[in-house]
Amino acid sequence: FAINVAIGLVLMFVLELPFVQKNAAVATLQDGLINWQMDKLKGVAGASEIAWVDVDEKTYRDWGEPLMTRRDKLATIIDFVMQHEPRAVVVDVDFSTPSRSDEALVRVLKKYSRCPGECSPPILLVRAFDDGVGNAYPGQAGLVNVARRSFLDQALGTSPDDPWKTAGHVQWGAVTTDHDPDEMVRRWRLWEDSCGARGEGVLTPSIVLLAVAEQRRPLSEIRDAVQPHRATCAQISGQPPQSSRSLENELTGIGNPPHSLILTERGLQRRIVYRIPWDGPDEAVRGSMLGAVVPAGSIDQDSSAGAALQDRIVVIGSSWDPLDVHRTPIGEMPGSLVLINEMNSLEQGDVLREPGVMGRYALEIALILFVSLVFALVPPAYALLVVVAAIAIGTLTLGLVAFNAGIWVDSVIPLAGVMLHEVISRSHEKVARLMERSPKPSLTD
Repeated sequence: FAINVAIGLVLMFVLELPFVQKNAAVATLQDGLINWQMDKLKGVAGASEIAWVDVDEKTYRDWGEPLMTRRDKLATIIDFVMQHEPRAVVVDVDFSTPSRSDEALVRVLKKYSRCPGECSPPILLVRAFDDGVGNAYPGQAGLVNVARRSFLDQALGTSPDDPWKTAGHVQWGAVTTDHDPDEMVRRWRLWEDSCGARGEGVLTPSIVLLAVAEQRRPLSEIRDAVQPHRATCAQISGQPPQSSRSLENELTGIGNPPHSLILTERGLQRRIVYRIPWDGPDEAVRGSMLGAVVPAGSIDQDSSAGAALQDRIVVIGSSWDPLDVHRTPIGEMPGSLVLINEMNSLEQGDVLREPGVMGRYALEIALILFVSLVFALVPPAYALLVVVAAIAIGTLTLGLVAFNAGIWVDSVIPLAGVMLHEVISRSHEKVARLMERSPKPSLTD
């Protein structure tokens, strides 16, 4: 038992080393475990603070199947939503390219951009980006990320080089999620780094950060908190843009207490906790998970739609576009629903955290004592099965309860420790048997 405990303690410190924690195989197994837990808990909690005005397939066909979302129809929808006192309006549409029906949209946005004081909630528009752009500014070395200009910039007096400048209550933000090598969307980014026309670094806040944080903190405070993380763009040095983000810098006051939003490079805190699955055309199921789901085509004809949008974050987006479908831990879903899940994670303070240092070590030491006791009392042929079964049952029960509360308990590393423990123990037994079988020298030799 004492030898087993000693082996376990050594393995505990070895498995805490950075090269183990960042190992690709370990990370893949951890992602798989989180995906499984998230899939089991989907639908447990909804997003009652968010409403979705959905440009669904029927609406798309009724609009004549346009190549781009019709801007005149969008203008009507935005005007209708704004008249019913939402907390914020997110327009999840790419406005990089002009169309023949832009005039009505420009008029509506100008109307609310000129509205004084608190007469209007923020209208958040999506700024698109081009990655891998050459010759973006004089003296550029390598390829850089560049924000696209929109036909709305001139009308509203905005610019991608100054993303924090608002046009009254109209603001621009980025849709920032990371696609992993397996093309799954697991993590958010709270800003998008790009390079301006003069080679300066530009930090564009994410739509989610603006929609959630601006309800709690002034925009100027949010800007001051994230601006130090702005990347610097290379000009002559030949180096790619370098971010100055610190690994652990907390922006408090965003998210429901006791949670706070952490600006960090650590992947766990940036995980999107998906709660709302995509159920295709099943409007009733989707509607029960969100505050409201209203088809865009009938929004101005539905007498109850206005009341359903009041005092909610309203997302205007599409579910019909097959090119805007993304893989997530709980299945495929449209980009607008990914955005809604991301927004809900921050709105509810649904951010994953590991147990504190003391809690983690206490758990690991308790596990070491348990494993050591099992290997000391149970025959070797069955000890491994007992330990693995116990950890699996704990993951299926207490692990899911903790995950639902926002605490992720890693059972991948402990299982790896058990496997290594088994290998070392068996090696120790083989060496002991070999030493017993070897002839001992006599006194006469």
